[in-house]
Amino acid sequence: MAEESDSSNQSNISMTSDNEVPQDPLNEPIYIKKKNKNFFKIIREVGDGYDKPGTIDEVTLKLTEYTEEEPQELPEPTTLRLGSGKLLPALEEVITTMRAEETAITEIPSELAEGTQRKFKLKVISWVSVHDLKADGTLIKRILKKGFGYDRVDFKDDVEVHFKVTQGNKTLLEKQNFKSSVEPENLPEGLIEILKSMKLQEHSQVLIEENYFRSNFKECLSELSEGEICAEVEVVELQKVEDMYLDGSFYKRLIEDGEGKNLPNSNARVRVQYKLEVGSEVVLSNFEEDLLELIMDEDEVPSVWTHCLRQMKEGDLVKVECNLMGLHSHYLSDGLDPKYNFDTYTKEGVHSAVFYIKLVSFDMGKVNYNMTNQDRLNEALRIKEAGTKLFKVSRFEKALEKYETANSTLEPISDDPHNFRPLQMLIYGNITLCHIKLQNWHEAENFANKVLDYNPQEVKALFRRGLARKGLTSYENSLSDLKLAKECSETNNPLLKSIEEEIKRVQMLRKKHYSKEKQLYSKIFSNK
Repeated sequence: MAEESDSSNQSNISMTSDNEVPQDPLNEPIYIKKKNKNFFKIIREVGDGYDKPGTIDEVTLKLTEYTEEEPQELPEPTTLRLGSGKLLPALEEVITTMRAEETAITEIPSELAEGTQRKFKLKVISWVSVHDLKADGTLIKRILKKGFGYDRVDFKDDVEVHFKVTQGNKTLLEKQNFKSSVEPENLPEGLIEILKSMKLQEHSQVLIEENYFRSNFKECLSELSEGEICAEVEVVELQKVEDMYLDGSFYKRLIEDGEGKNLPNSNARVRVQYKLEVGSEVVLSNFEEDLLELIMDEDEVPSVWTHCLRQMKEGDLVKVECNLMGLHSHYLSDGLDPKYNFDTYTKEGVHSAVFYIKLVSFDMGKVNYNMTNQDRLNEALRIKEAGTKLFKVSRFEKALEKYETANSTLEPISDDPHNFRPLQMLIYGNITLCHIKLQNWHEAENFANKVLDYNPQEVKALFRRGLARKGLTSYENSLSDLKLAKECSETNNPLLKSIEEEIKRVQMLRKKHYSKEKQLYSKIFSNK
């Protein structure tokens, strides 16, 4: 590649306006500190890839300083660690902007070069990534071979590793093809800290500060002498364990990887095997019996079951370690059928359990755009019934979700208003009742209005809107709704007694409200 003289380079610099930062072509100055333009580099050979060295990486480069003519040849490569004080800080800053096999020249002004303006030509050959794992110098890691993907080793993951800890010529600790979960009872805490920075197939070397080693590799202390302590670690295999709710309640690991490709959707019909161990006893299992068949969104089984199934293929078997002191531990006991709930089998003093579930097969549930009108009507009825089961056990928020899903299944109503509209009015009534139970008074009033827009004399809707307006302290409107509900009720209506009792309550509340208002205004307008 042709090179230009220094005068040409200086010409390029002088032609650059104060408000313009040049782009990245060859022979154009690229300013390292763009705002003040303290110093620059000019690329002579373009590098490879996108990665650039970090501020403490170990870099192999060719470097020479010149005062007049630009040198044509560079010396043999040298290897040094950035941040070690062997180079000017400004020169190190230039190096951290360069890619592998890039060649550049840079001019460091006198204020950044020990009082004398200096000019360098350099080529970055390669570098080894170095990380100060604890940001205090206790663990300095050199990556000898980069790992794959984005996932790093984490707490409870299953790993297969080679590792060797040495001091001088002495081996303090060595394991080959060692398989373990990443937990303090299985591995030294110092090794866990190193592994948590690593990826699959990564091979690294770590310098360990002596005091840190004494605190975190205690099994090796009897052999400790003098000299630099070094750990060489390679992650051969990595099986990730998922913290399902990010709070330590449930750790899920894949035991068998099935051959399926699809995941079940929310209304899929699934067939599963399951087992629950409390302590060392199996309290619930169908591995020797018929498969359990269920529909995912009907909540017959605990939430943690369906959480697992949503992420499983046919043939997958997962194991879940359950910490019953965790924030979401109740998700192991919130199924509608108590047979499947941990609470049915709980034991005094036992705070953990192990759960297995295998997705044997499933039938994908239909989605709206693939359903006939009759399918949509049947699906909405099914989901509505699932919501009613939840409502009966006072799980009002979950019931509300079901009713809202049932309503969305019917939309657009205009496709079959004769069949869809009556069911939608029933669902709106149930949604209204859920909001009343949750004391969401405005929402309850809005959904009652939707029903009354369709049928202004619907007794349940009038009664429920009266309750919502009572909650909003709109007592006059509440009484108006309740009295109209009474008028529209037949004498044998089972709701009539409740309506009459509610009228009395609202009348008493209205009386108290007006009495308080009267006292308040009398104080405001008092002469005292």
